[in-house]
Amino acid sequence: GASAGTQGKAAGALANLAAGSEDLTARFASAGAIEVLVALLKPGAGASAGTQEQAAVALKNLAAGSEERKARIASAGAIEMLVALLKSGAGASGGAQEKAALALKSLTAGSAELTARIESAGAIEVLVA
Repeated sequence: GASAGTQGKAAGALANLAAGSEDLTARFASAGAIEVLVALLKPGAGASAGTQEQAAVALKNLAAGSEERKARIASAGAIEMLVALLKSGAGASGGAQEKAALALKSLTAGSAELTARIESAGAIEVLVA
């Protein structure tokens, strides 16, 4: 696999590109970027805090404006991984925690179903703690 530094740079590039073009965002999602980004969020997977932060930003940008991509992000296990990053004992940096919260916010926009899933994953308790 790629080094942690390379993974972080790749996640950052995806985050930037996904923020600027709906066409590119759709292409990234169909090419499997969602699953790769979710894997980078997993605690103990060896990704640096910076890589986790960039992966969360990329997922936030991929979720924006597409119910289909939001559903794919949720199905890939992102909700649980993002909530895990929010927990203080998870070892995530403050930046990664902030970006995880923003990604969760992006997933909830316009989706009562995903909002309920995020609530049931324990996000509310973590955010108000």
